[in-house]
Parts: sequence; structure tokens; C-alpha cells
Amino acid sequence: MGTQMTVSCKEAYAQVLEVIKHMRQRDVEKIPATLRDFFETNSLKEYEFRIDPSIPLREQNLNEKTLDLLAMLNINFWCETESQKKTLISKYADNEKRYQEELREKYNPEKVFKSRQEENEAIDDIEELRGAEEKLLIERRHATLFGKMVSKIKEFFSKNRR
Repeated sequence: MGTQMTVSCKEAYAQVLEVIKHMRQRDVEKIPATLRDFFETNSLKEYEFRIDPSIPLREQNLNEKTLDLLAMLNINFWCETESQKKTLISKYADNEKRYQEELREKYNPEKVFKSRQEENEAIDDIEELRGAEEKLLIERRHATLFGKMVSKIKEFFSKNRR
């Protein structure tokens, strides 16, 4: 049973190929021909993506899978020494750690729960205000009704005194 590749994987392969086209030949040759052939065979042929050499690579709107593949190529084929590899792996690990911390902060269950609790409290406050408004309206109606009844009674007694 073979694995099916997603469109985003095929787009990433096409983007990697486009990046490779703009590299020095000696760096391209460091990537095994079988891997380059794999990218070529499995890339999305109808996908149009062009690199603008005047813009830095990080601003080229590459998708995340492309960046992952380029990072893998960098570690496995373009790093000259073991210390370069270790430094790069350490940087990638630090970046991933920072990214995970941002996600944890953004989607912190306590924070989400607190936000929902504050939202519910605001809704409760609004409902409480509505209840108070309704009470005031009812009291005002009763007061108005009571005032009318009192004035009718006064009117009745004042007619009877004459």
C-alpha cells in the first residue's frame, strides 16, 4: 500500500526545485541526484512558483513544508563541518522551543478558560442589567397605574364632597 502525497507536499517539492535552480552548482551537486529526481518526479507540475533573486529567501512566501525541506537539506548536505551541523540543529531546536512556548501561551487552557469565564461574567452582568431594567419598567408601570388609581380615587372623593 503506497502513501499518497498531498498537494501541499507536491507544491513544496516544486518550491524546493525553484530554490535549487537559483543556487550555486556546487551546492546543488551536494544533494544526491536520487533526491533531486524524487523532487522532480513528485512535484506538482502545473504549480507556478517563481523566486525573485532580489528578495531574501525568508521573504519569498515559501510554505512551511518547503522551509522544513530546505532545513533538512541544509543540515544533511550543505553544512561543511559537524560543528556547523550542531550549531544549526541547536538553532532549529531553540526556534522550535520558542514556537511551542508561543503556542502554549496562545492556547493555554487556563487562559482560554479565564477568557470564557470573563465572557460569561459579562453576559451575566448584561442579563442582570436587563433584569433590573425590566424591574424598573414594571415598577414604573405599577407606579403609573397606582398613580392613576390614586388620582381616580381622589377625583371620586372630591366629586362626592361637592
